[in-house]
Order: sequence, then C-alpha cells, then structure tokens
Amino acid sequence: MKKSRRDENKQSRRDFLRKGMEGMLAFGAGGAAGVFADDTIRPKPGNHSAIPNASPTSGYDMSKLAEVDPALIRYREKGRFGCDMEESVALWIDNGDLVYVCGDECVNVFDRVGRKRTTLKVGGRPRAVCSVDGDRILVAVGDRIVILDSEGGVLSDTGSLGERSVVTSIAVGGEGTIFAADAGEKCIWKISADGKVLSKNRGDTEGGGVGFVIPSPFFDIAFDADGLLWATNTGEHRIEAYNEEGEISRSWGKPTMAIEGFCGCCNPVNISILNDGRFVTAEKGLPRVKVYSADGEFECVVAPPNSFPGLMRKRPAGRMRALDVAVNSDGEVYVLDTGSSQVRIFVTD
Repeated sequence: MKKSRRDENKQSRRDFLRKGMEGMLAFGAGGAAGVFADDTIRPKPGNHSAIPNASPTSGYDMSKLAEVDPALIRYREKGRFGCDMEESVALWIDNGDLVYVCGDECVNVFDRVGRKRTTLKVGGRPRAVCSVDGDRILVAVGDRIVILDSEGGVLSDTGSLGERSVVTSIAVGGEGTIFAADAGEKCIWKISADGKVLSKNRGDTEGGGVGFVIPSPFFDIAFDADGLLWATNTGEHRIEAYNEEGEISRSWGKPTMAIEGFCGCCNPVNISILNDGRFVTAEKGLPRVKVYSADGEFECVVAPPNSFPGLMRKRPAGRMRALDVAVNSDGEVYVLDTGSSQVRIFVTD
C-alpha cells in the first residue's frame, strides 16, 4: 500500500490511455446535468460498443481481453433470483443479510435466497441504497438522499446537495454519520444522521493530486472494519482510503490491460469489502468481478465477462449499465447483473 500521489507513473498511465482507451467506451465531457441525469451519454464520433472487437483506431482486439484463464476463476454460481423490476441499478446487503435492490422508482427487499419481503416506493429513480440496523433506509434519488423508516415512510430529506449532484453511493459511519459519493460534484459529502450537510471531500488534492476523477455516473464508497472509508477514484483506476475527516490514508490500483488491474475509461465502478478485509470489485466495459487482497494484490476472478451476456451486447441509446457487488455474512458474493436484472450469488469452494 502507498500514499496517493497522482504524479506517480504519469507516463505509464498516459501511454495506457493513449494506446488502449480509444478502443474502449469513451465518455463525453459534458456537465453532470446533461451527461448523468438519465445515464445517457453523448458519444464521441467513432465510439464502439462496450465490448468492441478490433478497434480501427487503437489496433487492439478488445474481444481478447474478455477471455480469462479458467485457472483464475475460483468462484462458482450458487444461485440467482430476479429483481422484480425492469431496470435495476444498485445493490446493498445489511447486517442481517437482507438484500436491497434499487431501480425503477422503488427499492425491493429480499431475504438471502431471493424471497421478496417488501417494496418501498421512493418517488423517483434511485441510484443507491443503504440501511442502518433495519430502522432507517437511506435512498439516493437524483441530487439528494431520502431517509425512510422500515415501512417506507419519509423521516427526512437532505434536500438538493448541489446543482450538479448525482449521488451514486451511500455509507454510514460512526454515530450514524452519512457519507454520500456524488459523481456529479465529484466529492464525498459528510452528512449528519438527521440529514444536515457537515462537509465535503474532493479527494487527495495536496502535493499535486487531482482529487476525484469521475468521468461517468459510477462512484462507490464502503467502510472497512477499521473505519476507513474506501472510494473508487474511477478515472485514476484506483481505490483510495480516507478517514472520516477526509484525510487520505492509502490507496492501490493501476491502469493496465492485464487482468490484475483496471482498464477502460473509469474502473472499478463498484466495490464491496469482505470480513477479512479483502476487496470484491466490479468493472464495466469489460464486465467482470474480481477479488483483491486487503493490500490490493489481485487474487482471483469471481465471474469473467462472458458470465454477463446482457452487458456484453451493445447497449441501447447510450444507456450506461454496470455490475454492482455486495457480500453477505458468510462471504458469499452477490452480483447485481443489470443486463438481466438478476441478483446472482457466487461462492468459493
């Protein structure tokens, strides 16, 4: 593990982006309101599908990157269940192993094997959900967080967090403090338990750091057992740890076409942390799920790209879809396959 400094390996990263990125999905540079509001992107001329074959601009055959050595795949699919919604977006598992899936204009709650418990209507398209001991359910809807009780009644609302805000992930720290990853404002908000904004963190901007680089509406956060808040700095292909005061502690990750790193414009898009501190990561473009050690060393693949045919196909009208991941108390990996709107459960022998 090492301190985050964006000037590290600038040349190698520049070469990676120049050579490989042209063949991957490129994102327009428009503002959050136009680019993120409904997950519609403005493609640049010559853009290809999320998993293109030979790229006329880069010369890379991206279909080769979708191939994974079977020896690296150490999980198997145990089961799956439908989300009971047309367009699923995000996944969360609470301490009691209840599974929350948000999408359409609701949050569906299931037990660990997929039996539906309840549906909570949220009056807008949710992008993230998080529960606090089953008593409070936090739902990100556009530019704000709505706080619900277990029956779906509204307890409070943060109000708009900013003109460009697109809240994409929520985590709860000490004393019920809420942390919200905002892909539009490119920051992490710190919010009191009753919904009042306390501060915001724009990432590591000291010593030449560029802060959070979030080119697309995917920006995830999760707490580890030591109370560090880990964030996906997707444009930097890194995962970074911060304390609750917003000070960076360490980071890991690198841009590479090889399986041990992250490729595309902005990955990993989502993460979850196992009880032993290891990381489960999800990527888009090449939709795959992997496991890394607590120190950020690649360990294995949970599911390769060909496990997700619905995400391997060209998406309609520029809609952005990506995998989400969560883990239960037994260390089983739950993957939200937004291509089929199913939750799929992976286990290791």
